[in-house]
Amino acid sequence: MNEGKISVRYAKALFLTAEERNLIDTVREDMEYILDLASMGNVKEMLDSPVITSDIKHKALEELTRSRVNDLSFSFVKLVLENNREMFLPGIARCYMDQADKYRGVTRAKFTTALPASEKTMEILRNYLEKESDGEVIISLISDPSLTGGFLLNIGDSYIDGSVRTQLRKIKQELTGE
Repeated sequence: MNEGKISVRYAKALFLTAEERNLIDTVREDMEYILDLASMGNVKEMLDSPVITSDIKHKALEELTRSRVNDLSFSFVKLVLENNREMFLPGIARCYMDQADKYRGVTRAKFTTALPASEKTMEILRNYLEKESDGEVIISLISDPSLTGGFLLNIGDSYIDGSVRTQLRKIKQELTGE
């Protein structure tokens, strides 16, 4: 079974259980924590390492999550570990977060600019995106000085590149014929 199918199945099972117990948002926060945790350099190396035994991985992950997450999330992590699926935790967490957002009618967007955008700009963007998507939009603001100017917007499957960097690259391609 491929990684995507495994992650989706585990995430769906967790989502259905969280829905029954009215813990969708709590578990979503826990999955966000687990995703962040699994993305940390040392933890990621540990999860991916064939040299580190499952026992050590299980003990470390249990210690890192035990006091930080809800009982349902902790039991779920233990189940994933018992089934030796710890390498799928990041994918499971992402799938769960997507399901919870979809259930709540929330769309997430990444707005990248060269300099931090003002509150007014963010409010205008949020209002526009919420009107277009007919739901709540949560925007993550990212500053990337390499853009020089303009912006990048990722929302759902859409990507808008209005950066000066891309415009300059296009002009260079036209001038050099590359």
